[in-house]
Amino acid sequence: MKKLVYFVSIFTLIQCKTSGVEKFDTTGTYKLGNYNPESAEEIREYFGEIQVKQIDADKIAMTFMINKGAPGYNSGSFIDTLIVKNKVANYRTPLDESCKITFVLRNPMTGEEL
Repeated sequence: MKKLVYFVSIFTLIQCKTSGVEKFDTTGTYKLGNYNPESAEEIREYFGEIQVKQIDADKIAMTFMINKGAPGYNSGSFIDTLIVKNKVANYRTPLDESCKITFVLRNPMTGEEL
């Protein structure tokens, strides 16, 4: 579970472009791990990917996938449109809204919120 929290924390450091105005663009692909689908070796570490498309200043489309690796290859994923409010986007599962993932949009170079 700690690795999942670490993974989500790393991916909250989404690269953003800023100007003097409150504009930012989170569009991009962000990867965790060294997953190579052509390798014959078992993957024994977490790997995953987030793809983000900025729709407008307060909305992003996101795909999210994480996999624990061998031997169980437990995984989770979602595809959704998320509302961004105060540089924070929350994903809640449709069946249990108490389960959520929070993405804080930060500058990856400084760690400061944009």
